[in-house]
Amino acid sequence: MEIKEYMAAKLTQIIPDIAPDVIDKFSIFSDELRAWNEKFNLTSITNEKEIVIKHFIDSLAIIKSNTVSQCETVLDLGPGAGFPSIPLAILCPNKRFFLIESNNKKIGFLEHIISKLDLNNVIIKADRAEDMSRNKNNREKYDCAISRALAKFPIALEICIALVKNSGIIVYYASQKQKQEILSQKRIFEKLKCEVESTYDYSLPEGFGEHSLIIVKKLWKTAELYPRQFNKIKRNPL
Repeated sequence: MEIKEYMAAKLTQIIPDIAPDVIDKFSIFSDELRAWNEKFNLTSITNEKEIVIKHFIDSLAIIKSNTVSQCETVLDLGPGAGFPSIPLAILCPNKRFFLIESNNKKIGFLEHIISKLDLNNVIIKADRAEDMSRNKNNREKYDCAISRALAKFPIALEICIALVKNSGIIVYYASQKQKQEILSQKRIFEKLKCEVESTYDYSLPEGFGEHSLIIVKKLWKTAELYPRQFNKIKRNPL
């Protein structure tokens, strides 16, 4: 089976009525990612089939969970080479995605792929989330924040919680092992005025692992104290 057929088969399992032109965009994304990765270290995953499963299918688990169906504005914290936001933006043209990235070479690739795929619903913010959070123009403005590979859960949650509206959600991509650790960390939820609303467990195809989405609901306005300076967050997580 050729890689494009393999990709189409896997994507159809998530979106049964996926259009051929959408599959074309995923194929272009994969090709461009591998081409750029020869010059820049964007991802350690370079095998074509692993890109499909570990990047595309994993990113799209959030669609199967129906987590962001009511969200119009979605923040992606530290998307790197565009995951999970670019696959989501391809499939959800009615939502607006804001990619917070501070690495220049990754920003360069993101700008390229957004233009290549003609994604008018994606905006790059060349900044750090903790700095954005202290700006009143961004604070508590977004419906949802997602974090797939930014940092450990306590750090990621503190960094992004102030950017999300009251009753908004934060979605954290975790392993099954991380899930159990996260659910036991009651102190951080009390400090940041939020709670775990639900979890969504899923298995990647071909034995590539058991994963979980941790969906956190914001219950109250975030105290001005948070987020702290990053060195304090990293040195002393909540």
